[in-house]
Formats: sequence, structure tokens, C-alpha cells
Amino acid sequence: MKPPPELKIPQPEFPTGLELARDLAKSLSEENKAKAEKSPEIRTVEVLPAAFTKEVLAVVINIWRLKLRLMDPHSKEHKEELGKEDVKKIVRYLESINDSFTQLGIEVIDRTGESFDYGLPEKVVTAKPQEGINKELVLETLRPTIKWKNHIFPGEVEIATPMINTNKGE
Repeated sequence: MKPPPELKIPQPEFPTGLELARDLAKSLSEENKAKAEKSPEIRTVEVLPAAFTKEVLAVVINIWRLKLRLMDPHSKEHKEELGKEDVKKIVRYLESINDSFTQLGIEVIDRTGESFDYGLPEKVVTAKPQEGINKELVLETLRPTIKWKNHIFPGEVEIATPMINTNKGE
């Protein structure tokens, strides 16, 4: 069965992405307002803990301090040489940054010098055979493993492996 020729179905008009976003925002805003009126103790805004804000600010400030120590204030170029006092302050700023990360629950794991186990989360970038060892050792941590809350962000390491004796007949 064919529709009669005089029956024309107009092309539907679809809203633009911006119109959809505005409608969704308005709808969510009205929904949140209604929830807040029913239960004023329910908040829809997430507030960062004061300790988190404090530690992030400490990291930012110490990075700014490091930059000041490493650059000439007039030319804005990197300093060619650092004085003993500059080095002491840079180390102090770095320790402060590390302490801030610890306060935030972030653990930085550097396995340099430790025995290596293939069950560890680190990715082996390079394995170098080395005489005089009988088990794998981490020669260098190229990127540390980071633990934060229930997450592990695997690092990258370079390991030394025991030499394989290919002279079985001797």
C-alpha cells in the first residue's frame, strides 16, 4: 500500500548539541534543586579535604621555589652553576614535595639496587647480562612505581641478569 501523494511528512528538526547540553544542564539543575529542598543535608558539590588542598599547594609552591633557584632572576636563563646554598635549598624543597605526596597517600617506589622478581609490577626496559651475580638485580629505576589508594602505576626498570654459561663441555 502506497501513501497518497498529497501526504507529505516533514523532515524532523533535531536540536543542536548545544541545545541538548543546555536542556540537560537545566534538567539536572532542577533535579538537584528539588533534592536539596527535600533533604537539605544532601549536597551536590564535592568539597576537597583541607589536607589535600594544603598538600597540593605545598607541592606547587616548592616547584615554584625550585624554578627560582635553578634560573637566573634577570636573564630567566638556566643557571650555569649552583652554589652550595642553592643545592641545600633545592634538596630541602624536593624533600618537602616528597613529604606532601606521602601525606596525600602517594608512595613512590624506587627499586634501584634491589633483587628483581618478575612478579613485580615494573616493566623491564633493558636486561643486561652481568658476571658475578646469581639472580636478577635492578640496576636502575627509569620511572618509579607509584602506589596511590588502591591503584598501582607500574614503573620501568633496567635489570642485570646472571651470565648464562654456554661452555657445558668444559
